[in-house]
Amino acid sequence: MKKYYYTNQNQQPTGPVSFAELQQLAAAGVIKSDTAIVGEGSKEPTTWGGLAASEAPKTDVNALAAERMLSSMKELPVGDALFGALLVFFSFWTTPATVLRRSILNLAEWGRNRALPTSESELPVLTYSTIVGRPTAHLLWFACFWLGGFYWFIAGGGSYYGGFNIVSAILSLLGSWAVAYFGQYIVGFLYESLSIMIRVANDVSKLAKR
Repeated sequence: MKKYYYTNQNQQPTGPVSFAELQQLAAAGVIKSDTAIVGEGSKEPTTWGGLAASEAPKTDVNALAAERMLSSMKELPVGDALFGALLVFFSFWTTPATVLRRSILNLAEWGRNRALPTSESELPVLTYSTIVGRPTAHLLWFACFWLGGFYWFIAGGGSYYGGFNIVSAILSLLGSWAVAYFGQYIVGFLYESLSIMIRVANDVSKLAKR
């Protein structure tokens, strides 16, 4: 089997290696298409791109593709991907609580200052919508569905039954509370959409005045 030498990153000849090993090095990014290659016993250098092209008919393309795919799969950071997925999962459950906490803190801060942050804004409508209206909407949504849960507890327990059904009542209560909590995503989406529309309208208005 013919052996080859290739030029490493320090411009030093490295080898001998087989053609299959050169293919693995190329798949790993160690050698490039312009990397100098010299066959064992040969004085004329070539490049990996030229050598691969000349040897292509002699190689099993399907086997090479499978080998490259296997090598790529081995290099995948599976542990990091799983950790990232766990972070996304936990953030889904904790984000509404964070939003509600920030809304309460923002409203409390404005209450202490006895002023709303719109007087010095270039675009008061947008400021009021995103900075004042949004936290208020988050809290109102939560309060309405949280308190509504008690109503649905009573209504759900007595609906379609001759007497009070505790299972139906609890399910109605938990369902309303789930809407109160996870509905914060809906409120956030609506206000983000409103903010985009206000910004677009403001930009159009500026262009019309020019």
